[in-house]
Amino acid sequence: MPDNHELGAILRSLAELERRMSVITDFTAKVEADYADIKSDITNIQAGITGLNAQLAALQASPTLSTADAAALQQIVTDGAALASNVDTVSAEFPTPPAAPPA
Repeated sequence: MPDNHELGAILRSLAELERRMSVITDFTAKVEADYADIKSDITNIQAGITGLNAQLAALQASPTLSTADAAALQQIVTDGAALASNVDTVSAEFPTPPAAPPA
């Protein structure tokens, strides 16, 4: 049977282990919150791009655009499509956060 000194050492070790587990649990919660924020930001960017593309399409349909203005708008649409593609790629490749360890 362990003596008081050994029991004290075991209890200190357990307390340190619990402290470390608490740090890991806190970090996991922060990472999960960060993932959720980033995913929300990506969704908002995608929605913004969609809205801007709709506005650009309406401008392109305007009968009063000069040829140069129409070309400039087309370049913006092309650049917007490339940006949207990049955002979609980031969104698709965004990792799912790891599951929290069991309590």
